[in-house]
Amino acid sequence: NFIGYMPESLRAKTQVTAIEKDDISARILSVLYPEVETIATGLENYLQPGPVDLVIGNVPFGAQKVYDPNHRALCRFPIHNYFIGRGADMLKEGGLLAMLTTSGTLDAVGREFRRELAREQGMCLMGAIRLPSCAFSDTGTGVTTDLLLMQKRGEATVVRNSGEIGFCPFVETLDVAIDSDIDSDTEGQEEETRLLTINEYYAERPAQMLGQMQFADQNGGAYRSDSQGLYLKTPE
Repeated sequence: NFIGYMPESLRAKTQVTAIEKDDISARILSVLYPEVETIATGLENYLQPGPVDLVIGNVPFGAQKVYDPNHRALCRFPIHNYFIGRGADMLKEGGLLAMLTTSGTLDAVGREFRRELAREQGMCLMGAIRLPSCAFSDTGTGVTTDLLLMQKRGEATVVRNSGEIGFCPFVETLDVAIDSDIDSDTEGQEEETRLLTINEYYAERPAQMLGQMQFADQNGGAYRSDSQGLYLKTPE
């Protein structure tokens, strides 16, 4: 609840616009926070009047794409990346974006969307934290998620994205070798070396991942055995 946890002193001098596609949720939001401009529509239908200082969101995850006639360049990306791209497009130069998204945004082998953010949108990564697949288990969601904090620097500074103090490279991915027991109960069984694909940001900063990157078959995950995720052993 981004609005509810905003300090009163900050909320009093901040103009907040909330975009909510579900009509009932939008009505509830309007009742709870009447001072907030609540727009009941999908993001693809929202026509922004002007650039903003901050965009915050918990984006929907999925492989489906969104049709947006006003932002056709973003329509080729999955829905979670579309939301991040639209958020970046809304920002004024120097504006900040804080988004909770699937780990696929940073770890996908294809780098087209990350290049779009860096080169076309002028976005720089200030930092990220990777949460384990159990982080939102109480809501029935078992997916590895990333909290991204980015800043819009403008087209003139995009090329220097990875070289400036305080900004981190995020466009490329690296293959990282891990050792996994094929059968830990079999005496003398050799370990198998497997390759995980991880964003360069996390490869250089493993402490930003709250757990250990592994394949689903190493933890009895609900996804395909070759699906990778961040796992954290839950206390018994």
